[in-house]
Amino acid sequence: MKKVLFVLLALCIATAVALAQPSGTNIGPVTVELKDNFKYGKSYAGDVRIPELMNGYKVMKGDVFTLKVTYTVDRDLEQPIAVGIVDQSAGSGYWNPISYKQPPDSSGLHLSTETPKAGKTYTIEVTMTALKNSPGATPDHNTLRMESIGKKGKPNPIVTFTEFVLTKK
Repeated sequence: MKKVLFVLLALCIATAVALAQPSGTNIGPVTVELKDNFKYGKSYAGDVRIPELMNGYKVMKGDVFTLKVTYTVDRDLEQPIAVGIVDQSAGSGYWNPISYKQPPDSSGLHLSTETPKAGKTYTIEVTMTALKNSPGATPDHNTLRMESIGKKGKPNPIVTFTEFVLTKK
């Protein structure tokens, strides 16, 4: 009887772990406003902080994720959009990168090989590797941060994703 209960418990835990990770399904459409972030740097920045993104998964060092997106922007940008996983929980001190290093050694991945232009559709797939553990499994602990270097005083860019698929490899 104890063996049966142990096996059932192990199966329940394995199922919960398997379910608590990015689903690999399209969570689009997603709209992100890249807001004026010039108080802290030279960029416009926006976040995707929704439960469906990580599906309750706690990112661990060495985890590899693939992000496939199709998107448009509402105005010409000055630089490509960089993306990475960050911790924005209360204890992070605003945000703490998980899948890339802090500037000046920033290695955020770009969502295009060229500077995005208004109305043009872009499709790209990028791979991100977690460089450290996330402290938790909430959306605040596992936020997808997007930034684009820009010029202060321009309107905040709106990025509209029609395809937004995050998969854990």
